[in-house]
Amino acid sequence: MFAICRGAKAALLGAAFCAIVGPRLVAAEFTAAVARVSSEAESTPAAAREAESLDSPAWRETLGNWREWLASEKRYTAAEAEQLQQELDAQLAGMATADRAAFKADLDAKLALLNGQLGGEYRQWVNETLAVASESYARKFRAELPDFARMSAAEVQAALDHFDYERSQVEQYETAYHRSQNQRAAAVRDELQYQREASQRAADRIGRNASLQAHFAVAPQSQPTIRQYNSQRGYGYYGYGFPSFWFFLW
Repeated sequence: MFAICRGAKAALLGAAFCAIVGPRLVAAEFTAAVARVSSEAESTPAAAREAESLDSPAWRETLGNWREWLASEKRYTAAEAEQLQQELDAQLAGMATADRAAFKADLDAKLALLNGQLGGEYRQWVNETLAVASESYARKFRAELPDFARMSAAEVQAALDHFDYERSQVEQYETAYHRSQNQRAAAVRDELQYQREASQRAADRIGRNASLQAHFAVAPQSQPTIRQYNSQRGYGYYGYGFPSFWFFLW
């Protein structure tokens, strides 16, 4: 993976990375890191030697950025972070001097991606998930995350691209779901409003009918009784034009 050594060959790392990720726009941090390392390696023999020497300021800066990122990465426990640091130290110690420039270019590019905007959003998502996860779920969640510390810059870019794609899919699903829920709630509100208006119309009809019946109906107290009717006509209980007292006389 790290066969590219120095000088003009270091620039091939950026071209290879572009070929892997396809037409997607390469992160500005990655492009800047590769361009800087390539420029330093091609400028002077001293710069090339600095990119190969672990004691150089350039390497000290790279390793400092690595340790800072590793300390902030919640994907690894403290014990795992310590193990990763030991693995990197052993890898650098056993690496040929001519291979260190290419390794440094890839490591700088990887750190630029992880500390960039998309890498920061990914780290925020991981941290927020772990903050509310139980201990058992946190172990399972960490085991399923990409192992960025052991990945190349191109692999990191592919993983971040996949994260960005999955996030956009989830956002689209949530947007469609909320739109469907809003439409359903609006339909329920419309149905309730229709029922209220129908009930009000029915109540209004009942009220109008009751008013009409009360207006045209004859009150019971205004209806004449038989006694009132006979007394008004001058007849007794037995009628026939005879007053009632003639019955007793007869």
